[in-house]
Amino acid sequence: MASLLPRIYRASRLGLLFSDSAKTYGIQLRGPKLDATYHMIVRENYGDFVMNALRAADPSLTFLDIGANIGLFSCALYEHFEGKVHSFEPNPETFQYLQQNLMINGAENARAWCAGIFDSGSVSATLNRAAHRSGAASMVNQYDATGTRISLLGPKDISNIVQSTDRFCMKIDVEGVEKNVILALKASGLLDRTDRIVIEMSENTSDSDTLGDIRDLIISAGLELKDRKGSDVHADELFARV
Repeated sequence: MASLLPRIYRASRLGLLFSDSAKTYGIQLRGPKLDATYHMIVRENYGDFVMNALRAADPSLTFLDIGANIGLFSCALYEHFEGKVHSFEPNPETFQYLQQNLMINGAENARAWCAGIFDSGSVSATLNRAAHRSGAASMVNQYDATGTRISLLGPKDISNIVQSTDRFCMKIDVEGVEKNVILALKASGLLDRTDRIVIEMSENTSDSDTLGDIRDLIISAGLELKDRKGSDVHADELFARV
């Protein structure tokens, strides 16, 4: 209980204990009241780099929000991408908030998928959840919490849920399976039709060699590293087509 007291205090200061949703980035968002990720989103503590990098994308692109959590970017960028939004969030508990947020923000044409993207033939996996920190849920990192069984979409699945003529802008934040996601996108043909990617790259969840492999895969598809924000070991990186 003692570990929850700071979260309760912060939720009270933010007014989250007394309302169903919080207004941030011009949208309404619902989330777990004691969840650290929700608090960070509401305070806009993550900064504007990712949001601005995605807003600079051509509105004709289809937006893939891979690791959508409660839907901050899917909701905030829905109108920018003219409703062409696919949101992927594998955690069933977090997914229910994603669905609510799409609804209350009028994102009626966004398609939400309670599944992760992965390059193997597996159709399910175990997602490890950090207590009260939904943004740290991971298929590779172990937490002192019961794992949740989640669904996975492979290359054939994701190629079937988009139009063959679509070109893409993507945000990828998947806590250690970034390489698997990129490999799935490559195998599906979507990576070659992608004009902009913002991806979280962190040595907290992947080793430096794996991060190098990810960059090489993206660059080999004709994109170039344009900007990054963060430290040497943890940053959001923007790739855009040359």
